[in-house]
Amino acid sequence: MCNRGNTLPGNSGDQYSSHTIDIAIRYQNEPFGGASYDYQRGYSQEPTTNIIPEVLVPEGGFYIPKDTPFVLEGLAVGENNDNLTYSWEQNDAANYGFSPPEFPSDSGPLFCSVDAHEDGNLRYFPYMESLLENNYFTGNIEKLPFASREMNMRLLVRDNDQHSGAFNYKNIRFNVDENSGPFRVTSQSDYPVWQANTSETIFWDVANTNDPNTVNSSEVDILLSIDYGQSFQLVLAENVANDGMHQISVPNLPTLTGARIMVKSADNIFFDINDSFIQVVNNQLPQIGLNTDLISVSTPIDIEQQVIREIQNTGDEGSFLVYETITEIDQDGEGYLTFDGVDDYVDLGANILSGNGDFSISLWVKSSSTNAVIIQQRNGGFNGEHQLKFNGSGQLDFFTYRDGYDWAVVTPNSYNDNNWHHVVVVQSNQISGGYIFVDGVEMGTNYGGVVYLEGSIHSYLGADMRDYNKFLNGSINDVHIFNSALSGNEISTLYNGGFGFSPIYNQGSFSSSNSLVASYPMTAMSGAILSDVLGNHIAEINGAMWSGDLLPTPNWLSVDANNNWLSAGQSELIQLDMNPVELEEN
Repeated sequence: MCNRGNTLPGNSGDQYSSHTIDIAIRYQNEPFGGASYDYQRGYSQEPTTNIIPEVLVPEGGFYIPKDTPFVLEGLAVGENNDNLTYSWEQNDAANYGFSPPEFPSDSGPLFCSVDAHEDGNLRYFPYMESLLENNYFTGNIEKLPFASREMNMRLLVRDNDQHSGAFNYKNIRFNVDENSGPFRVTSQSDYPVWQANTSETIFWDVANTNDPNTVNSSEVDILLSIDYGQSFQLVLAENVANDGMHQISVPNLPTLTGARIMVKSADNIFFDINDSFIQVVNNQLPQIGLNTDLISVSTPIDIEQQVIREIQNTGDEGSFLVYETITEIDQDGEGYLTFDGVDDYVDLGANILSGNGDFSISLWVKSSSTNAVIIQQRNGGFNGEHQLKFNGSGQLDFFTYRDGYDWAVVTPNSYNDNNWHHVVVVQSNQISGGYIFVDGVEMGTNYGGVVYLEGSIHSYLGADMRDYNKFLNGSINDVHIFNSALSGNEISTLYNGGFGFSPIYNQGSFSSSNSLVASYPMTAMSGAILSDVLGNHIAEINGAMWSGDLLPTPNWLSVDANNNWLSAGQSELIQLDMNPVELEEN
């Protein structure tokens, strides 16, 4: 909910907790209103050992440029503070009532309060997901200061101790200079390709931010994100002159597509990022060094065992071996999940797909439903989302949405015939849209523009769990999700491979195993957990039932590794854990 000028009582640092709990009780003798009440008056006090957190925020009194993003980071310290949540909010009253997007120029809040979160001590203004789309606002709820004014921001901290919670806050006050800004990164705006270990030049518009009489920022830091803007942790240059240009060295990184540049004031809170993602290319070839001899294990039914193997990058100097470990147990038969059309669904969790990059979703489905969701990543609002469903005519209907609809596609034919169909939806930046394949054949394309997906939104199978409706009456099998755009040949290989095709390694015309981000082959056949064979995600089954002719197999084998990058000559140990407790003897 937006805070349009309401403030908490007290000055900065007021503490809304004590070391005792007071309890009062009122007893109403009759079930209806009236004057006949009996009261139990009193209270009890119980001492606690909880300590109110001390809140630390940056020192205020400085100036920032207008129309320029900024970031605030605070901290809480003290004993017993292992369960803290944070929220930044703007504590400015308006001189009169207003409705966004018509914000007053010099009073009132420009930013909404957000729910407290464990990492809410760091907040970008506006929302970083908006900046990654080159928007310097977020819908009608966030607007950068656009004129000279004072800004009062407050960090709220709550200690969520189960017995005695504590609450504290602290303010920071600073000013906006309308004669400075907007500060903008002006280079790397058209999906550039960088070679690792080369030099590149970063340009930005200083916009009077180095004026010693106002903003007075003489130095900047240049930072790099390699995870699609989720964090900017690599420092490319530190405390360099704020003069609008600096040459940086591209780090020795593996080939990746999700890089982004940030230029941030070295002694202030304002910054900007470049307008597009950057591809980094490393032409040095890695090579796996690994003992692949057969491991033979014979063990009593109640003894756990471990086997250690070493993995090494024996490739070219300057190369990176990027790897992850999985386990796959071959089984005869086929298993899948069946949904009753009433209240069944599977929660795949969050952080499966994010950003505006390419993606592909492959699955098998059979149903006689109409208006039923097959898979979605959706919670409404302006956040990026997608949904695949059978529509009212039984056609396969896929849409994407973020601040309005982006690409969408509907098949010309209906597929709710209660037969198994292989469905793949693909987002492709190359065509600025996406397409859908059914049973190995392309059935529709749309060029409505790619969507930016919000990674924190949960994905679901079998229902629209935003609105708690559109429950699927049918079955789903072999769900595989990629952060790349599968080609037509690859999709045909998936279809022709049938049930049980494993995309965790390349085979035939399929070559996208490295872009697989989640894979659910549905072979467990028991329990309420659907495991991603990559080990990245755990899905919760709610009501959906295991079906098929597979025999339930205990999860007796796991692999413990760091999913690391190994530079040339580096090695790491991988541990295979075998727990035979639930297996049958012999």
